Amino acid sequence: MEIFLLLLDDLDDLFHAFRLSLPKLFGFLAACSLFGATVFTTMRWPWLLIFGMLLIAVSLAVRSVARDTTATRLKTDP
Repeated sequence: MEIFLLLLDDLDDLFHAFRLSLPKLFGFLAACSLFGATVFTTMRWPWLLIFGMLLIAVSLAVRSVARDTTATRLKTDP
């Protein structure tokens, strides 16, 4: 009877470890699938990659310009 309790305890530990590592596993699978989709898209439609890189560059430039213009400070020291 004690062997069954030890077996159930080991199975409980196994399921707990699996439950804790499940988000990491899903994150790894999501990263691999995103990488595969990127490679497939780049090989199939290279113009889409160029357009995406251009869009990211323009959005970063607009963001930096918008951040600089909203942070104007007035000099109040004499």
